[in-house]
Amino acid sequence: MSGFNARRYLKEADRTPAVISYPVASLPDCIHKAVQCVSERHQIQPAMCASVANAVLSIALQRFLMVKLPGGRLRPTCLFFLILGDSGTGKSTGYGAFTPSLLEREATFVALDAKAEMEFKSLHRIWTKQQTKLINSIHELQLKGEYYGHLRDELNKLVQSEPIVPRSMSMLIADTTGAAFIERLDGDRQSVAVTTDEAIITFNYLYQYFGYLNLAWDGSTIPVTRKGSGRINAVNPRAGVLLMSQPTIFNDFCGLHGDVAGSVGAWARYLIAFPPVVQDKVYPNDPDSISMDGLDKFNAMIADLIDEFMKRMADGITEPVIVEMDSGASARYTTFANEMNERMKAGNNLDDVKDFASKAAEHAARLAANYAYMAKETKITAETMENAINIIRYHLEEYCNQFSLVRAVPKVPRHAEQMETHFLRKYVKKNWTSVELDHLHHSNTSDELKVDANLLPALIYLEQQGKVQLHRRGNAVHINFRNLISFPNA
Repeated sequence: MSGFNARRYLKEADRTPAVISYPVASLPDCIHKAVQCVSERHQIQPAMCASVANAVLSIALQRFLMVKLPGGRLRPTCLFFLILGDSGTGKSTGYGAFTPSLLEREATFVALDAKAEMEFKSLHRIWTKQQTKLINSIHELQLKGEYYGHLRDELNKLVQSEPIVPRSMSMLIADTTGAAFIERLDGDRQSVAVTTDEAIITFNYLYQYFGYLNLAWDGSTIPVTRKGSGRINAVNPRAGVLLMSQPTIFNDFCGLHGDVAGSVGAWARYLIAFPPVVQDKVYPNDPDSISMDGLDKFNAMIADLIDEFMKRMADGITEPVIVEMDSGASARYTTFANEMNERMKAGNNLDDVKDFASKAAEHAARLAANYAYMAKETKITAETMENAINIIRYHLEEYCNQFSLVRAVPKVPRHAEQMETHFLRKYVKKNWTSVELDHLHHSNTSDELKVDANLLPALIYLEQQGKVQLHRRGNAVHINFRNLISFPNA
């Protein structure tokens, strides 16, 4: 989307999102059974349960798993999830059902971090005293004019053996500033996961580290020099996100920081779900009659995956596990990527959500890699890739519901056509190439298009089609429509 935030000007009453069914049959058996029992027992939409389960699986694997795309590129498998839900959709219940193993292991990691920090401080104090003693001894010999080469050699050896700051094992955070976030990623292959079922506390500072999250999603090195705290170098960082929020809170956040999020393509990295409240809920008379074995097995599997990482660390194994695709999966991935590229072309049905559509195939590859490793498959199969693609198609539709002006607000294309005609008739014929936004508020467009709630989404839609450009000059917004002069059929 454009850096200008259309959501700021659209009321929920103007939006007509489609209701989308979640492809439950495409879930791996382990997740399917867990989702089924939680959904039935607590009357929660499967989309809610499945999205939380997929997020937890991704977080459990993100520290050591990578996927090899066709062509040879290696990518992290971490995924970002944004789950929207009104009161009564079961956000907290769903979160609590699928995160026990994650939270229990996190408590263990926090204890290990505290112990390692105490040991490090103790060792570093001893090291500092030895260093100070050697420096003082050298200084005394210098004053006496005596030989001190042996002490200098000893000091050099001591410097090389300075205790190393321990690697942090804990990874879960909910409320953090941008500065604190990047500090958590300092080092090689450090991993964090922003998780909460009350995203309002995360939204306080999330805008500060959109860029860092983007780079961590990509697995890119993040060099940062900060005044007062020295240099931070996050090498091969990993980050996962599971945010659950009421839609009104998310809309308010977009109203405040949507320009930043849109300009850096932040939401394109998120798999969005917006399941409705289950209508006519019928709770079982005997909840215990619904077996929770599926959920228990899922949580046990998550615990085993996290324990596997701990064992790899204990054995000194730092290299990632790379999951590849078999020929069938590779062909299916390529077909899906080509489909997205075609649908992104101007005039096609994904041309205003290019940011997400361009990443849809990689989203599917990451999800498929997580599924393959969980199932102990040696490679991603065509069936696993197809199932992952089906799930990403669901998230693509939900993304369109939130960010596609054409999909969510059907009147936008009509308004955009009216504005295009207005530009051609009133300005282009007079050899004008740009106009100030405020001028349009008073020009002879329809009264409907003198209101920002209608005008700005129409302009953004034209910008997405490459027909106009919106840019700021000081406090004013200008619309450049030079492209209309040479645009086909103009």
